[in-house]
Amino acid sequence: MKAEETGGPLARRKTDLILKQATQDRIDSHQEVTTEDDRTLVRFFLGEEQYAIDAVYIKSVRSKAEWRIYPIPCVPNYLLGVINLRSDIISVLDLKEYFGLPTTEIDDETRIIVVHFPPETRQLVVGFLVDKVVDIQPISLSEIQPPLTTIEKVTAEYIDGETHFEDENTGTETLIGIISVESVLVAEMNARLSEKK
Repeated sequence: MKAEETGGPLARRKTDLILKQATQDRIDSHQEVTTEDDRTLVRFFLGEEQYAIDAVYIKSVRSKAEWRIYPIPCVPNYLLGVINLRSDIISVLDLKEYFGLPTTEIDDETRIIVVHFPPETRQLVVGFLVDKVVDIQPISLSEIQPPLTTIEKVTAEYIDGETHFEDENTGTETLIGIISVESVLVAEMNARLSEKK
């Protein structure tokens, strides 16, 4: 596939429109009352630190055996390239590289979390490269706190909230940052658009 088909001006404009519309929809529905008592989170590792993504955004989790990354020239380092999943061409974003965390080699535990955004229409599909997926668990809304200024090395700009997970074997509690899919995609797209000006 030619690079312009996945990362050219037309594709960038379409992606930007999707993100803008989803952001506006979120603003418009901000006053809506939710009756949900919990959120289902998929927990994963970036280096030694644990994070999570709300399962409502996740389309699938793919192991190393299920994909091959095809590089695209002239894109930032954190955009590893594209993968072909059942004839869908999906851009892959290395979350560690994007957040400025130390990078490591891809191994058998490496996963691509395929997310769709917005969750209602699923117009934009992107893969997030992570080191290891741990589990999926429901978390009570009362256990999720607003993010601090920073959680480890990822700024609060990209964090939707924080919660604690207790290790069943050791009883140790770990602070988990819940990554905002919307914030990551909007910031990444804005950064690429500003580079083109």
